[in-house]
Amino acid sequence: MKSGTTERTRKQVVVVVRGPAAFFFHPGDRLVVEDFPSAMGPVNMTYTTRWLNKGDDIVLPGHLWIDIRGQANTLEDALVVFGNAASGLLPIFSLGANAAVDEPEIEVGFDNTPGATERDYFQCYLPPETEIIRAVRKIKVEPTVALLKAVITHREADRLLRGANQYRLALDSWRLGRESLALAHLWMALEAITKTKLRDMCESRKLTETGLASSLGIAQDKLDSVIRRDFLLQGDVECYKKGKQASDGFEHGFLEYDKMREHSEVVAQSLVTGWTP
Repeated sequence: MKSGTTERTRKQVVVVVRGPAAFFFHPGDRLVVEDFPSAMGPVNMTYTTRWLNKGDDIVLPGHLWIDIRGQANTLEDALVVFGNAASGLLPIFSLGANAAVDEPEIEVGFDNTPGATERDYFQCYLPPETEIIRAVRKIKVEPTVALLKAVITHREADRLLRGANQYRLALDSWRLGRESLALAHLWMALEAITKTKLRDMCESRKLTETGLASSLGIAQDKLDSVIRRDFLLQGDVECYKKGKQASDGFEHGFLEYDKMREHSEVVAQSLVTGWTP
């Protein structure tokens, strides 16, 4: 089949996903991402918040709501691909707001091709939002757009997104009793962005990795650990040592859980006191 024929038979598809988030868009605010690449081709995505009318002029923020539109051969082909495209940027929202966000779920999908006389349709029941009021943070749209552009146009975009996603998962576990899991994800985030920092330092100083190691007075095989400790963690030796011990103990199973949690609490406290909103 010729590519032109294939293009003409592709359908216009809409997929909607939603899920809980510890941040919200102000009523009327939304963030639109156009021509974002997916496995099915470019898609347009709109991120906003569902607002729930509770009567007597009371509205409460509900789930994060994402509308994804693009072309696909079938609705079935588009559902997961479009949903994954929308989820792929959530780590940046989480990073920008410093707030957790769960994986959204597909709620609705349908064929939106103009002039079609028959349309495929999909709907999955999702539980309604809880009426329990939670502390949430407001998304600042313009700074978030700037952050999105900076990350997705960076030459290390994939690595930065992996690091941001680990940070998102850490925030999702940032509660009493889950310190060790939060720390494990924080350490994986640190590992994910180490090479990015290393390469940026090499480029800014016009050095090779061998030259950078020499300028820092260390062996080249120590570069990654020194980058993490002295530059990403800004010389916080205790945070680095206890974070590494707890992460290694969690991953390889050689550290007692109470000791692992003790280290995790120290690192979490260090990160909180060092955080500047």
